[in-house]
Amino acid sequence: MPQSRRPCTRVRLPAVPRLRYASIAIALILAAGALRADPLEDGKNAYLAGDYGRAFEILEPLAEQGDADAQITLGIMYDYGQGVPKDDATATQWYRKAALHGIPTVQHNLGVKYFEGIGIEKDYAEAARWWRMAADLGFAESQYSLGEMYAWGIGPAKDEEEAARWYLAAAEQGHMLAQYRLGVLYANGRGVPVDHVSAYRWLRAAAEQGMPQAQYQVGRLAEDGIGTAPDADAARRWYRLAADQGHEKAAQRLEVVARRETTMPAPAATSPDRPVAATAVPGATGQPLGPHREAWIREQAPDHYTLQLVTASDEASVARLIDRPEFGPDRAYFSRVLADRTGYTAILGVYRSRQEAQQALASLPPDVQKTRPWVRSFAEVQALIGGR
Repeated sequence: MPQSRRPCTRVRLPAVPRLRYASIAIALILAAGALRADPLEDGKNAYLAGDYGRAFEILEPLAEQGDADAQITLGIMYDYGQGVPKDDATATQWYRKAALHGIPTVQHNLGVKYFEGIGIEKDYAEAARWWRMAADLGFAESQYSLGEMYAWGIGPAKDEEEAARWYLAAAEQGHMLAQYRLGVLYANGRGVPVDHVSAYRWLRAAAEQGMPQAQYQVGRLAEDGIGTAPDADAARRWYRLAADQGHEKAAQRLEVVARRETTMPAPAATSPDRPVAATAVPGATGQPLGPHREAWIREQAPDHYTLQLVTASDEASVARLIDRPEFGPDRAYFSRVLADRTGYTAILGVYRSRQEAQQALASLPPDVQKTRPWVRSFAEVQALIGGR
């Protein structure tokens, strides 16, 4: 399938990726001390009892001697102002010493501090360095964070193939956000080939963990039959799950589906000698037919051409633009997963050659010309919406 050129859609880039600190359970970290020296056990017990002054007195010399557990605990005490004045810079110093022992949770958190500039000068290269150490040890949160850096070009140069590699490593460990990001990449062929089956698989994995954005996207894929068999009941279930968590577009989609079902005409009676036609005849009811959807697009010859008019996140506005009787029957719009939302793309016409399409492009009405339409093959459009 030929590589598709992307329309100029604006995708809002977050100021920073969605990063999280890894959880450090003090009781677990210090438990190792119970089998080692008594001073470490005493420091652990004092800390857990809330006697921070005594804990500091015991643990500081151990930390100075290079004990990683003591270094981590001192870092936490300075982080939260427990028995010592809160001091981000000193906390970071102790975390850095502990991270050199190869503890991935500490390496990850140190990367977050460099990324955010907490207690240390902001340094994306250092953040990436510490995250890579933890990622190489199999730490999913760092693998996801590296994927974010490469996906957005924050720190390292933008590299969607590298982003996909790290997202996959984290997704395979069940990291919900990595699963969602990986699904979006597969849906759009960014860093990986377009693969709607894989897109559906990973988006559904995130949806099953309760992510409303993923639940909404899976609902769209199920409704349109992209990457999975069309399933209106499944689409409604996913929309409902997302809507119950406050996802506005999922709630809107539920209303659209409900209206469609209540206004759908009852099927005509059939007999063996008079089967119902598979395709409606334009104008048979005296009313112009509405725009086609994905099924019609899949039926077009891949070597024919069409005019892409616009891509936007507001389905109603895209449908209104293309739903003009003067355009004739060969008009459609389809949905696709963008980086952080669903996009809707309107296309117009079926042309046997690029030259014929270019001529039609020049004759579009002035208001449609403002959307900066352009010619693309049906092969490219079909690659975006998936197989038959």
